[in-house]
Amino acid sequence: MLALEIVRASLGERAAAELTLCGRNYGAEDALRLGLADELVAPEGLLGRALECAAELAATPAESYALTKRWLRAGALERWQKERDANARRVLQCWTGDAVRSAIGSFVARTLK
Repeated sequence: MLALEIVRASLGERAAAELTLCGRNYGAEDALRLGLADELVAPEGLLGRALECAAELAATPAESYALTKRWLRAGALERWQKERDANARRVLQCWTGDAVRSAIGSFVARTLK
């Protein structure tokens, strides 16, 4: 799956495995440690900081930003493209099966508590 390859490329093997295999919810400090967050901001400053980040990103020319992002993810895209056709049916069967649906339901229930 492309999302998994991007997670692996972004976070590294160890953090990607912990994140995807353990099914845990992470607090702010752990999210920062794992690379799921770039920084921690107090709730009252969140909107302002998000707007600052958006302005910084918007100042980058769109074409160079897109190319850089593509190059950073090139390895993940290549791995995904190799595996996609060979495993598409198996992935679909797995992710739409009763066991996975039940596990996702349990995770959502734990998360909403």
